[in-house]
Amino acid sequence: MAAFLRWFDPILDPLACLPTPPPRPEIPENADVLLARLDVLLRQKLKYAMAGNQKGILRGAGLDFADLREYRPGDDIRKMDWSVFARTMTPHVRDYHEEKQLTLWIVVDFTPSMHFGQHQTKLSQAIELFGLLALLAQKAGHKLGACLIGPNSNEILAPGNGPGHAKHLTQKLLQWAANPAIHNPPSATDPLKRTWQELNRVAARHSTVVILSDFLDGGHPDGSPWHVALGELAQRVKLLCLMLSDPLETAFPSNLGTLSLIDPESGHRLEVDTHASACLQAYTKQAAAYQESRLHQLKALGAATLISTSHPPLDALLSLLNSESRWA
Repeated sequence: MAAFLRWFDPILDPLACLPTPPPRPEIPENADVLLARLDVLLRQKLKYAMAGNQKGILRGAGLDFADLREYRPGDDIRKMDWSVFARTMTPHVRDYHEEKQLTLWIVVDFTPSMHFGQHQTKLSQAIELFGLLALLAQKAGHKLGACLIGPNSNEILAPGNGPGHAKHLTQKLLQWAANPAIHNPPSATDPLKRTWQELNRVAARHSTVVILSDFLDGGHPDGSPWHVALGELAQRVKLLCLMLSDPLETAFPSNLGTLSLIDPESGHRLEVDTHASACLQAYTKQAAAYQESRLHQLKALGAATLISTSHPPLDALLSLLNSESRWA
């Protein structure tokens, strides 16, 4: 009887009147389990192999046609274009773009704000995106490295290739996700700015860097903002930014009474009356503007897209990669 009354009297148990959220997907502990599930998902979506999809800046052995020129002594006779020779009576050879191995860096943000999410945390979504990208890089034969952003320190995982390397990097991510130390409050130095500066030192020129983050810096007063350091990195590498967001970050729930909120990045506390409609409307407007501002900054530096935790990430990821016909 008491359980029945709770639905009619929120004062007895306010939480009982809220709808039960769907179960939150758990982060697996084993890289084999995660990669096997994501590989099935990729096979369902992709209808062609991605190997050989990298065009180099050099001309040589490859499949992508680059140019047609007159034959010179010493040219490989196998490159002769006989149809052009028949039309012009002048021997011509075909040049091709040389395929080369790409070095792909994937950056995963483990700072406190990434642990937020109504049904799925931004961090669990980032780990799935990492697994998908690792499988794509593996299928294409590219070298894969990783950079993990913690609130107080980073970890650089050197590039390598092959299924064993992709599994090793994925398992390292899962270990970080299970480590309670990543929940520690951030230091006075902006973790994002620190990471871009470190990557600028270790990533080779013309590498591709994919960043999985919500790009929330917590307002660290340590000098220039993170997008200045990211701009310096973008001058050396190909940049793809996937900005993760949860719907609650831009549409705050109403009629929940007075809530005490804590900013996980800065530790600041704030009391919010969710019955104050004017306050919630102002918040929604300002949060949407701030999100759009961050996305605009990222698009100015390279390719960028917004991925919500309420939608499967694979479609947004493939849309971003398809818009970039070549990764470098």
